[in-house]
Amino acid sequence: MFDHCSWDFGRSVGHMGGSDVIVSLNHMLESGELAPGDHVLLTSSGPGWTCTATVLTILAKPSWSGRARDSGAGRELRPSSPLRFHPQE
Repeated sequence: MFDHCSWDFGRSVGHMGGSDVIVSLNHMLESGELAPGDHVLLTSSGPGWTCTATVLTILAKPSWSGRARDSGAGRELRPSSPLRFHPQE
């Protein structure tokens, strides 16, 4: 179902608290693992049976990420290494 996840990246940087998913998203964008048209599932959990989830669609290659692939439309959902979130301008 998933082509990638952030496990290997997370093991290399350790737990960063609430910013884990944002740092992972940044890593995936900068490493070229995500491209326009890709869908990303972000999940997190915390104490007290707290959990959050969201699905993002990558709409454009961020201007700050020179290494992201140009096209990913039509590929399956693939979690990858960690990520960075950049709101659409």
